[in-house]
Amino acid sequence: MRKSLEKAMAAAASGSGVTTAGTVSRRALGFDTSAYPGNRAMKIWKAKSDYQFLVYYLQTPAHRNSSFQGTREILAAMGWGMAVLYVGRKASGRASGGPLHAGLGASDARDAILKTVAEGFARLTVIFLDVQQMDVIPDGMKEYINAWFLEIAGSRFVPGLYCAASNASALKASALKHYPAGAKVPQFWVAGGNGFDATASEPATSGVAFANLWQGKLNTTETHGGVALNISVNVAGCSNPSGIYATMASPLAAAEAIELAKEIPPPAGHSRAKVKIGAIIQENLHDLLLPGVLEVREGYQLAAGIPTATPAIVVTVAEKSDVPKSKELPRKIKGIPVDVRQASLQQLLRLEHPQLAAQLSSSDEFEVPEFDFSFGPLASRPQVEALAASRPKIEYM
Repeated sequence: MRKSLEKAMAAAASGSGVTTAGTVSRRALGFDTSAYPGNRAMKIWKAKSDYQFLVYYLQTPAHRNSSFQGTREILAAMGWGMAVLYVGRKASGRASGGPLHAGLGASDARDAILKTVAEGFARLTVIFLDVQQMDVIPDGMKEYINAWFLEIAGSRFVPGLYCAASNASALKASALKHYPAGAKVPQFWVAGGNGFDATASEPATSGVAFANLWQGKLNTTETHGGVALNISVNVAGCSNPSGIYATMASPLAAAEAIELAKEIPPPAGHSRAKVKIGAIIQENLHDLLLPGVLEVREGYQLAAGIPTATPAIVVTVAEKSDVPKSKELPRKIKGIPVDVRQASLQQLLRLEHPQLAAQLSSSDEFEVPEFDFSFGPLASRPQVEALAASRPKIEYM
């Protein structure tokens, strides 16, 4: 557990834009390359370069390359932050898909939502729509962007826009004209401008004061750890631009997994009949609250990091490792699968360093989800503690 906590604190201090003094970093470097460089290259660059995030390309009608598909969990495990990008239609030409209009914008937004869900990104992830530089912005493009923003804002996600710095003010004004009150503030990512310095520039120094990201250097080749990539260089206000609003955990925020599971069609022959998992947990605490277990709760089973429709007993542990058979958690209890998960860095920090966790909790990135029914060191609600106290005392960590 100590080893996991040290890793968590290191990640909290660097990978999430927080310094060891607890102050939030104002800048983080990222890069983009339109095709996935491969796991080996990404691992080397994470260790050898100063880059903290990369652009995660979704497959779109205007960007057919699907090489990023299925890599989110791998990249997150390496410590990469991400900016999720949906390459949109061009104002004219073959990539426009015909005349631009609101219906096309809404349709592309729904495509972006489905693909972002499929990749396992958490609720409130920012999805950036990529539109290219325009000398004159057609009304059809404004309608397309506005509809895209409204559709994304009405979903579980938050809209963002990647555009030329020269178009940013006009497109922002248009996109926000009918934007719903109370929705999360959209993020803006600008390209172009002068004076970019990878060692010092911040998004606002792009000349667009409201910019959250700035792509200031295009098509350059860099080599780190013997791996050369052709990239464009970006700077952002945090190291996980698409996760600025999201509740992040590994591999998914558990609360998000439960919510998402409700929307995924059940497997053939599966019934959604209410299973009283809480009662089963209470009856079997002695088999579940073993040394190293931090929380036991109701939830849904994950498969490769993606929630399924199968109800499960979710057990969070300090560190997943091989243990003697006598100390193994059961695989099923009364037919209910036991889903064992590694504690996230947020959970470890809250347990071992509550003051630091409280300090970081003002950032959505470090929020720890609460659950209505759970036991163990991470169960903090008075009603849960009272319920747990009514059970026989179990010795655990």
